Amino acid sequence: MMRSVCLAAMTGLYVLTGTAGQPGSPSWVDRSNENAGILLEVMARFNPETAGQLGVDGYDDQTIDLRPDLDQRSRAATGEALTVLRERLEAESDPAVLQDLAILIEAAEDDIRGTDLYAAYQLPYYNVARIAFSGIRSLLDDQIPPERRTAALVRLQRYAGTTPGTMPIATLARQRISEKIENKDLKGPVRAEVEKDLSDAGFFVSGIESLFTKYGIT
Repeated sequence: MMRSVCLAAMTGLYVLTGTAGQPGSPSWVDRSNENAGILLEVMARFNPETAGQLGVDGYDDQTIDLRPDLDQRSRAATGEALTVLRERLEAESDPAVLQDLAILIEAAEDDIRGTDLYAAYQLPYYNVARIAFSGIRSLLDDQIPPERRTAALVRLQRYAGTTPGTMPIATLARQRISEKIENKDLKGPVRAEVEKDLSDAGFFVSGIESLFTKYGIT
């Protein structure tokens, strides 16, 4: 989650929605946005909740990917994006676009290193209740257009695993943790953090219900 958020913050600097594609906007802005979109698409595939908050369309009804082989799949997807960005760097001549490409490439390289380091030293841990609440809260908000808010119900059903072909997010998180929990070389979360997350879980679950009530979604 944290790696995705950091990547989103980096690429989000280049999603210049206020100028890109508008008449008179510099062509380099459009090209930089297109390059940033390569990494944003990868992020949206694995963490669509964050992608939606950045204005990436088409992911409101999707949820975080916690399926098997998550680290390997995420690393491979970022590696493919990195290859494309490096190819564009070789072909680009505009200094402004070159600078942006260099930053995007560095962000992708850091993301891959972070994935490898996390897998080598950290036991996976997910605050499921907070993830679900944040995903719903990003759609059920006064600033979100009403036509987008209805996707919150689809997202909730995916979190709960009631949508055909899905599993509950809690089950997926348990599976990812259980796969590595016997490895004593991996550092787990701080006990106080887990205890706080457990104590806060009821607040987040009731918060989800309150949001659906507030916006009249059954």
